[in-house]
Amino acid sequence: MSTWVFTTPWSSLARLRVRLDFLQSSRIHPLLWSPILRSHYSALASEEEPPSMIAMRNEPYPREKPDSSIFEEHSPEYGRPSIVKPAEDVPTTSLEMLLQLVRDRNFDDAERLLSELNAVGVTPKPSFWYANVAVNIYRKVDGPQSERLKRFTTWWSLIPDASEDRDYDLKRMQGLLLGAPHIPDMPIAIRYGLIASAKGYAPQVWERTIPAVIRYCPPTVSARFLYEFRAAHFQYCRKVGEPVEETTFTEDEKAWFSLAVRSYGISGLIRPGLASLKRVPPPLAPEEAAAYGFLPSSDKVSLTSLGPAIDDLIRTTTAIAKLPRETTNWKSETQVVFEDKVPPADPSDFQNNFEHLKTAFQGKKLPRAPDVAQFIQQCAELGRPGELMLLRAIARSEGFQWKKRTSLWTLSEMLYYFYTGKYRGLILTYMRHFQAVGLPLKTGELRRRSPEDPTDYPNFKPFEPLPFSTLSRSLGFWPSRKQHALVWKVIVESTTSVPELEDLYLELLEYVKLSRGRPTLRDYNRKSWAAFRREPQEMFPQDANYIQPIPPPMLFDAAHFAPFLKMLARFKGSDRTFDILSDMHQLRIIPSIECITTLCSTLALEGSLDKLTMLLDRMESTDMIFRTYRQTKRKRTLNILAPPTVQTYTILIRYLMRQNYVEEAQKVAERLKTNLKYVSGTDDLTDEILKRLENTVRSQQEELDTQVIL
Repeated sequence: MSTWVFTTPWSSLARLRVRLDFLQSSRIHPLLWSPILRSHYSALASEEEPPSMIAMRNEPYPREKPDSSIFEEHSPEYGRPSIVKPAEDVPTTSLEMLLQLVRDRNFDDAERLLSELNAVGVTPKPSFWYANVAVNIYRKVDGPQSERLKRFTTWWSLIPDASEDRDYDLKRMQGLLLGAPHIPDMPIAIRYGLIASAKGYAPQVWERTIPAVIRYCPPTVSARFLYEFRAAHFQYCRKVGEPVEETTFTEDEKAWFSLAVRSYGISGLIRPGLASLKRVPPPLAPEEAAAYGFLPSSDKVSLTSLGPAIDDLIRTTTAIAKLPRETTNWKSETQVVFEDKVPPADPSDFQNNFEHLKTAFQGKKLPRAPDVAQFIQQCAELGRPGELMLLRAIARSEGFQWKKRTSLWTLSEMLYYFYTGKYRGLILTYMRHFQAVGLPLKTGELRRRSPEDPTDYPNFKPFEPLPFSTLSRSLGFWPSRKQHALVWKVIVESTTSVPELEDLYLELLEYVKLSRGRPTLRDYNRKSWAAFRREPQEMFPQDANYIQPIPPPMLFDAAHFAPFLKMLARFKGSDRTFDILSDMHQLRIIPSIECITTLCSTLALEGSLDKLTMLLDRMESTDMIFRTYRQTKRKRTLNILAPPTVQTYTILIRYLMRQNYVEEAQKVAERLKTNLKYVSGTDDLTDEILKRLENTVRSQQEELDTQVIL
């Protein structure tokens, strides 16, 4: 035994000589304690200590840990049996090996082993462990999407039937496929729904899968999916012995088709959706009745019988019609403009701005989005996030016009990022609040810009997604034209190459045609739309027939074409501008005043004065037509241009002066004063341009007088 085991030196123990005879006394008087101590506990004198004891006491304390084997209870001869863990079960068959690999998350080896088993005709026993491999395949984008779809289908088909485990919850897979902010992978979502229905999980997946397929797929694809979804569920019911008939629809199946028609209506695809449902066998009786609440009065069909599900659907559609138009079915092509609902607040007074916006959000008249964006910028500059968070809570609180207030607040955030040049913050805000559908592919590249650039990060954290409507909770939240057009504007203005601009414009045309069910100019399905995902993806020829998600109709208007008019007119002149306006006319999109002003300014810079005069005459006649037809409440037609505004005349005067067309600029100024009754002091920029025109005319007249005198 080592001499350094005990921490207390032996000398301290040797100095105590214990005499046990005094312990025989039953009681010791306290006054006798000191004598007893002296007589019974006496220490050895230093000269009495042996040399070995002195050497032991002077040994230094060891730095190493003591050997535990010297202790009696841990020695082998002590006889205490050691604890041995039981050996793990070693897989004995290839199927057990496959399941063990999946449990250990060795997914690559598991896929190779499954391919070998399939080659020899061996099918694994269904297990929910295999769903983890399907999740891993969906998250990894490392090859052709068609191959990825095949692998996902193989593993997702290995889940057991609902009759074996009815408690299994598919919410995790649904959240991954359909709950992410990027565009869902619709072919995978379709296979997920069909396999889940064939396994008996249709009651768990139909509320989210059916609206998603209708929202992002063409009506022909969604109609076929609906019938195959029902057929798969019918086969499962027959396999487990439930009494079902193919020609009779249960209440659950009626609810599926009612939700499908409701989703068509909310997406603005009610007519092509019904046409697709009629073309796909077997024919259903309740589709036309289910569409009653969505169709205009001129298109209503005669109803023979209405079931309980149809009656409930009609009552629901009446409530949906009262929702904000940007979240439901669009029925008119209103222009994207920021209307002045309240007078703008003074930007120099922060507290007054806060009280002004707070009162506006709490009342009936909502503020303007640019004013809210300006207030957000003030909070960022002054470091006042408390007022911003309070105003945001008021704007997004439940109550009167809560959807409009929430949409307005989101647009204000996007405008703030737009004004400050932080385009990535604008894209992130849009992605968090709305579905990224109908956007250019370049949006995904801009969203994934390098994080080393601090100017790309927003000063404020992106807020949580908008709350869903109680009537369309599973349908999500569509963006309005304003938010959608602002994203397109950012992408177009950040592009400087003419070929890239032309590709973007063709992409816009394809989206518009695709959303309205028209034939496209090219095979747009060959373009990969997976750029919105977190991982970049290359193009593969196998993905040529991959399903292209469609945006809702009526989402595109003149605000989407205005940036292209401005950019392409700068590079290609008025001829290209006329071509774009012609495309808008064919798509039945009314040009806004911004589009017409761009055309006028391009003609002014080119010196096409005759065309400019004809265009102004036609625009001014439009104002007269509006005043004449105002009492008859006639709608604006495509052949009528927008009347000119003060900004239109101001831009024309400025560009004509730049090209030294002073006489023509004077004529435009006379039109401004005559047609719009313009008075000095109305607009500072216009007053400055008119004053500059007067000075130019005066200087030219003085030069002419000087030449005459000479």
